Amino acid sequence: MATMEERMTRVEQEVRSINATLEHLATKSDLAELKAELIAELTWRMFGMVIALMVGVASVVAAVQTILD
Repeated sequence: MATMEERMTRVEQEVRSINATLEHLATKSDLAELKAELIAELTWRMFGMVIALMVGVASVVAAVQTILD
């Protein structure tokens, strides 16, 4: 039979283990939130780059048409 002190030591170890796991899960949650924010920001940046590229191509096409006419 384990003494009361041994049981308390085991319980304290389990509590520390659970707390460490909970902290790790909170970190994973924070990382998932950060990842979602970065994806959203990069999506808007990519959209802006595509629009800028389209405007640039349209400008070149307009300039070439003006020169050829």
